[in-house]
Amino acid sequence: MATTINFEEIVNGDVYTFVVGSEQKLYTSVHSAVLSRISEPFAVMLSSGMKESKDKRVVLLDVDPDTFRLVLEYAYTNFYRPPVVEIKTGRGYHHEEGSENPFDTSKDPHFCGFCGSDQWSLFCWPKCKNASAEVIADKRLQGRTGSEFGKYLQEMSQGKVPFSDIRLHARLYIFATKWIMTGLQEMSLHRTHRELANRWLTEPFEQQLCDTIREVYGNTSAADQESSGIGSEMRELLLTYTFLAQEKLVKYKEKSPFKAFLLEGGEFLADFTRKNLEADESLRKKRAEAKKERYERWWNERKTT
Repeated sequence: MATTINFEEIVNGDVYTFVVGSEQKLYTSVHSAVLSRISEPFAVMLSSGMKESKDKRVVLLDVDPDTFRLVLEYAYTNFYRPPVVEIKTGRGYHHEEGSENPFDTSKDPHFCGFCGSDQWSLFCWPKCKNASAEVIADKRLQGRTGSEFGKYLQEMSQGKVPFSDIRLHARLYIFATKWIMTGLQEMSLHRTHRELANRWLTEPFEQQLCDTIREVYGNTSAADQESSGIGSEMRELLLTYTFLAQEKLVKYKEKSPFKAFLLEGGEFLADFTRKNLEADESLRKKRAEAKKERYERWWNERKTT
């Protein structure tokens, strides 16, 4: 749900106080119109005679203040700016030369009108904007081996775009999924995708990645992986990333946060194992087909001689 409202509707509408997080931080004078515009559940809560609409006070203890601040920024501006994370240069893992970016269609930077940065080709922008499971299943991405993808991760140059904590994007996605904020859901998914595409697999980022997967799997549904809007898109993004990057995540270090995370078990481990088994089965089928084709060629050549 996303409707257009004018300035007069905002300033003349009701204002609310939001009590946020375990520390119960107060956000006062929040205009109900901006949240109602992007979320039908909020629209109902703030205008249907419920307790919150009478008290002009909403308690949200299951979201942290940093995340809610970005939700409000998006509600007012249709964009959000997470704090910039300083990244030290240097390679954290094994590196080899010779791969291209599997996420992009061009080596030349172009402005992306969806997220406001300049790493994506304009030809890639519609896919970049949608940033759904269909985008993650792009043939250019699926065609890469884990090794090729790992090389690409190490080749990405630093400093081209400001980095942010991937966990914030995921928390926004979780909040947007719960409150049916489709626009924010798409944007946070897109920016998680971009963050994954532009970060080196250093140990601190690997820990962030594990924390992100843990939060996403703990707060989204896998009831129907074919449906959108229930959290499965973010799960699929993180699963595909770790599947393609697993050589870097588990092979080149004796101990790693990702290895420790896998030992926790749970839904992600089941999905990760399933994806690897499916890949092995696909490879076996391709080898069997290639063997059959070679035999048929040999047999046809023999018949003609």
